Amino acid sequence: MITGQSLKKYLSVSYEDLNEVEYGFLVENYFKTHSKEWHEENEDEPLLNPNQKERIFWELIRRHTMPHGKAKEYYDFSGFIFPDFTPLSILHREIRVLNFDFDFWYTGEKMEFLHDISFSSAKFLGISKFKGVKFYGNVDFYATEFLRDVHFTDAYFFKEARFIGTEFDAKALFIQTHFSREQRTIFHRCLKNKNKEEKFEYSPPNYQIEFNFSDVEFNSLISFKGIHFHKTDFTRANIVKDLRFEECKWNGSRRLVIFKENKTFRIRNRSNYDFENYLERYRQIKLNYASFQEWELSGKAYRSEMYIRQWLAFFEIFNYKKPLMIPIRVIEFLMSSFYGIFSGYTQSITKPFIWVTVSTLFIFPIFYNECSFIELFSCNYSKTLEISAKNTFPFYKLGNTYFWIALVQKIFSSTLLTFFILALRKRYKQ
Repeated sequence: MITGQSLKKYLSVSYEDLNEVEYGFLVENYFKTHSKEWHEENEDEPLLNPNQKERIFWELIRRHTMPHGKAKEYYDFSGFIFPDFTPLSILHREIRVLNFDFDFWYTGEKMEFLHDISFSSAKFLGISKFKGVKFYGNVDFYATEFLRDVHFTDAYFFKEARFIGTEFDAKALFIQTHFSREQRTIFHRCLKNKNKEEKFEYSPPNYQIEFNFSDVEFNSLISFKGIHFHKTDFTRANIVKDLRFEECKWNGSRRLVIFKENKTFRIRNRSNYDFENYLERYRQIKLNYASFQEWELSGKAYRSEMYIRQWLAFFEIFNYKKPLMIPIRVIEFLMSSFYGIFSGYTQSITKPFIWVTVSTLFIFPIFYNECSFIELFSCNYSKTLEISAKNTFPFYKLGNTYFWIALVQKIFSSTLLTFFILALRKRYKQ
């Protein structure tokens, strides 16, 4: 740990007055070391105010590390342990030139990193703010730890950005973030709450990070691998067909569920805009997975798309501004409900199979039975079962007896068989 006397010296000289050994000593013994004070006092009278430790840290970053990065054309923050950023209640994202000292920059400097930058294995102890920052070089966040919220709102990445094995323990806000359209952006195996303490027992890390990619224009050079999107907000994001989701996981088992969808349904008086947002996101994800021939996940996204369409039709029923459309909306809702209940939107093999089996063996034989309700279980079941089985399949002719019931069964069973065949085709599509 560095002493207060040495630290006071570093605060009194400029970067040009240091040699590489002195700068390396500052990095290893101060920037990469953290304690309550960041330095130790050997004198009776303290030379530095311990309440100013964060301010001292950022002053040394501005005074030495930033000039060192410009001189070497490479900002190396590998292994640094950062305290809280400057506590500002509001930092407007349109700010480009500062009129006050702020973390990495002095008054009058632009909020930008001109060269390649590495935060590999760095640790951010408090809330981190990169709002509106421009990264002109390659950016590496390999194994970086963000212990509290990190803000990349309206930040610009002009070259490659790597978030590989990055730990986000709180919210990771990428709202309106601009990613490069010429070089890659990689989110691979990012995690949360990595197990560091237990030496003998292994507990798997939590991958459900609270990402927020609202209003982000994704492109084909962005790739997600091994990311869990259980708590990810994609509000108004543009998910293009060639954006790569590899080995990623989503919420929901039978269908794909985007974060906060259920909350949207629980809140009353929500506008259709909320549901249309989810509808568009599900449609985009469906097309994305279909373009990579990942039919199962594409089907799950399609299920969610149709589910939202169903409820949009339901809420339109109560749109009294268009009273003439109410009967049409009721029919649309009933048809989409039938489509979902009996076929799983043609994504389920089991649903139509179970329904056609139950209706053939149990439901329609009751209507073909001439016995009274009391005698129902003592009647000849085999005869009514034979009639029901013949009316299940469309290639058997309708008989004169029970004509209308048989007609209804043929239409119903034929529809279920069609759903079953379509589901088989989609499940094993090549």
